[in-house]
Amino acid sequence: MASPAGKYIPPHRRSQPQEEPTPPNKPDGIPKTFDGKKVTLVDAEQKNLQDGEFHATGVLPGKRLEADAFLPPDESGDIRLSCRQRVMLQSHKYPHIVKTTANGPQYRTLTTLEKMYLMDLEYRLVVDKEQVEKKLEKARTKAQEQKESQSPYQSVYRSAFASLLNDYLYNNKIPPVGFPHAFATLARGDNTLSYAQAMTVGGRPYQEDCSTYKHLGDEQPSLQGCHLMAVFDGHGGEECSTTASEFLPSHVMQNLLNYREVLYPDVANFNAMKTAFTDTSLQLRNQGCGYTHGSTACAVIIEGDTLVVANAGDCRALVVDGTLTTQLSTDMRACNKDYHSSVYKRFGTVGIADDEPGGPVRVAHHIEPARGLGDGQLHGYSPRPDIVRFHMPSTGNPQTLVMFSDGVSDCCTSEQVGTLVAHMRANSANESAIATMLIELCLAATRNVVHGFGQESIENYADNMTVLVTFLD
Repeated sequence: MASPAGKYIPPHRRSQPQEEPTPPNKPDGIPKTFDGKKVTLVDAEQKNLQDGEFHATGVLPGKRLEADAFLPPDESGDIRLSCRQRVMLQSHKYPHIVKTTANGPQYRTLTTLEKMYLMDLEYRLVVDKEQVEKKLEKARTKAQEQKESQSPYQSVYRSAFASLLNDYLYNNKIPPVGFPHAFATLARGDNTLSYAQAMTVGGRPYQEDCSTYKHLGDEQPSLQGCHLMAVFDGHGGEECSTTASEFLPSHVMQNLLNYREVLYPDVANFNAMKTAFTDTSLQLRNQGCGYTHGSTACAVIIEGDTLVVANAGDCRALVVDGTLTTQLSTDMRACNKDYHSSVYKRFGTVGIADDEPGGPVRVAHHIEPARGLGDGQLHGYSPRPDIVRFHMPSTGNPQTLVMFSDGVSDCCTSEQVGTLVAHMRANSANESAIATMLIELCLAATRNVVHGFGQESIENYADNMTVLVTFLD
């Protein structure tokens, strides 16, 4: 992850000066309507509600499933919030950071009505099949058309990576790394995919990345042949990413079971992944680690020849089919204006931290990813992922799924990753060898850049790196 606001950033890693984004011309606070209906709060004593229960008059379920959004109306026609939404209300009991300044964070506490609006926003389901198809196609097009960001340090790293990659492809020259190497594990089983994980702490003092794999059919026979793989990149410590890797699979599994009973498969997968990310984020916040810290996440459901990719943050997933590379996720960073409206809609701000002139654009002037899990203290930070569905074509070529954290994408492009994978698969390399080589090249590129700038230490230069590789053919 990028360094937090206030931390020294070496000159070659600083972004070019950017203009402060201009927020929309809207009054501060919540829109006073849900789906065009006026919203009012009902006094809890008048309704004889138990502690923690709330009512909203005129709030309609719309196209949401009542079981997972609002409970059915009572005799008065009001809508009672579900238990899960009450938990979310309680998790927003602290002031949130609106902006990070040179004098420290500025805070503002959300009103109860604003909290209700956020709950509706995060848990709103899309149950219309045509709408889901449009959203899936839009996300897939956006991922495949994404242009690689070109900050000064990324350009330098990728140039060094390209040189090292050519040496390896044409001269079989393996780069010297000189500092913590990647380590890889290779897992195989009767009911599991064959996959490899490679990780390195890079130049950081501790590892904040993590990954997980689960065959959901081991616990639920109806999900036999359904696999989940995910990469997490934490910030503020390792606790959030590690905990998220434990929570997310169970939420995905449970939501798939619930939604597949009442929705079309693609619609069920879409909503199951969206709500699983929100469930995981809320669980992190309620446990404490997800209030001041957080983690990005990229998860993939593999079922037959279909991949469902959910991404919140700047980890990546891509498929290499022969020599063709297809990116399946979009880097959701605050510098991408596509996500500014999402931040503003959630009462957040986007801008450069006052104590970090020349630094990158951040949510709440604090954090670069525009979405992710946890970080309950930040206004505008949402766990809702972009969802992409991809059907693997029957080409007869070697087909490989590669997932990695932003420490890797800072050093190389998706096309460069595809070139490396295609070359190594043509030479019968296994998953472990591919995952390890990708990180070794990234580390070597970072080392060359560090030495080129005359630095004796790589601290704060090479980020944590994690790579997952699995063969799909």
